Amino acid sequence: MPEALVNRILAPSFLDGPGSRMAIFLQGCGLACVYCHNPETRTPCDGCGACVPACAQGALSLADGRVRHDPGRCAACDRCLEACPAGSSPRCRVLGVEDLLAEVRPWRPYLDGLTFSGGECTLQAEFLLAFLPRLRAATGLPVLLDTCGDTDEAAFAALVAEADGFLFDVKALDEDCHRALTGTGNRRILRNLERAARAGKVAELRTVAVPGHTDDPGALRALAVLVAGLGPAVPLRVAGFRPQGVRGPLGRSAALGGERLRELCAPAAAVLGNRLSIR
Repeated sequence: MPEALVNRILAPSFLDGPGSRMAIFLQGCGLACVYCHNPETRTPCDGCGACVPACAQGALSLADGRVRHDPGRCAACDRCLEACPAGSSPRCRVLGVEDLLAEVRPWRPYLDGLTFSGGECTLQAEFLLAFLPRLRAATGLPVLLDTCGDTDEAAFAALVAEADGFLFDVKALDEDCHRALTGTGNRRILRNLERAARAGKVAELRTVAVPGHTDDPGALRALAVLVAGLGPAVPLRVAGFRPQGVRGPLGRSAALGGERLRELCAPAAAVLGNRLSIR
C-alpha cells in the first residue's frame, strides 16, 4: 500500500473548511511562492543533519543518513526549521493508509470532515486515491483537498472523481504575474480548476492580495469573473497579505487589510455580490 509523507496533523481545525475538521498537511510542493507562510512544507528532509545541533531538547538525532525525530522530547520551538538549509522539516512522518486511519478514529465523533493540505497534497495522489475510499468505508467522513492545482492532470482527474470537493487556491490569473509569484506558469493549474468545476466540486476559490503583485482591483475583478463562470455556488475568498512566517523580502512588508483591502475588492464585489468574502 502507498504511504504519505505527513508534515503535521491538526485536530480540531476550524480554518480548513466548514465545521470541525482534521487538517492533514502533506509534505512537498512544486511552487516556490514568495509569500509562502509554511515554506517548511515544500521539500522533504535530505538528512543533512544541520538541524540536530539546533535542537536544545535533544529531540533530533542523525543515524544512517536520516534525521530521526522524538516527539516526546520536542518543544515545537521551530529552531530546526530555522537551521535547515533546504527549508524543510525533520518532524515529518511516513504514514500508511491504516496508520492514518488510526489517527482519525479517535476524533471521529468530533469531526465534520477531513481536509488534506500542504505543501501540495495532490502530489501524493497515489496515497490519497488509496486512502479516501478506505476512510469513507470506515467513517463516512467527507474529504476536501486544499490545492493550488499544480499537479499531473491525469492524477488530478482521478482525484476529482474520488474527493468530495476542493478548496482551490489561485495565486494569479496573469501568467507572468504567476511566474513572478511562484516560479512557474499556471496553464495546467487553470485546466485542473476547470476539471474540478465541471464536476461541481469547487467548494471555494481563494486568493491572496500580495503587495506589488496581486494587489490590483482589475486583477481581482478578472478573478471574480472567472469564479462567476465556474457556477452559481462557487464563492471567492480574498485574503489580505500577512507577513507572519514569510521568509525573504516580503516578510518585511506590512500586512494588507482593512479599508485598503475592501477598496481593492470593490470591483470584484460588484461581480459576485455576497459570494465574495474578505479577510
